[in-house]
Amino acid sequence: MHSCLVLGVYYGRDIAYMSALLGELRRRAQIVGVDKFEDSPGEDWPVEHRGSTWEKAGFGPAPDLESARANLARMGFDGAVALHRARAEDYLATTDRAFDFIYIDISHDYATTRRTIDLAVRRLEPSGLIGGDDFSDEGTWGVARAVRDSFSRFELFSGWIWLAKREDYRAASSR
Repeated sequence: MHSCLVLGVYYGRDIAYMSALLGELRRRAQIVGVDKFEDSPGEDWPVEHRGSTWEKAGFGPAPDLESARANLARMGFDGAVALHRARAEDYLATTDRAFDFIYIDISHDYATTRRTIDLAVRRLEPSGLIGGDDFSDEGTWGVARAVRDSFSRFELFSGWIWLAKREDYRAASSR
């Protein structure tokens, strides 16, 4: 059985997509989802919104663990999904699990994305894949630069979703 880690669950949409795709491919996987599940600002929020709630900042409702669980159950994808309330960096620093695939969709600033990639690569199986979405450097985001700085090669789909192999990772000491 494969293992997937989704960093940044929000309300479970990405997990539902992955579960549906795995089902279509007739592949079984244990999916672990990690999110802060709290109404706190992200490092990628514009300065003027850093003291706001998700709603007041215009980002919609804050991530909520029970709502994510309910959404996954309603869509029939809760059986092989384990959700954890934690910061992505904390989870990666403390887990001893290895994953075949890690998907990053958390704070989109450069520093957070770089730290998360560096920690996530250590949790990948040797033939593992790592990816994410929101490949952009617009405004306060730095995902595209973090990916370019972290990997010698990566693929980009629809200009927005990135995917890299563990073997193409450039360790921080080699940069």
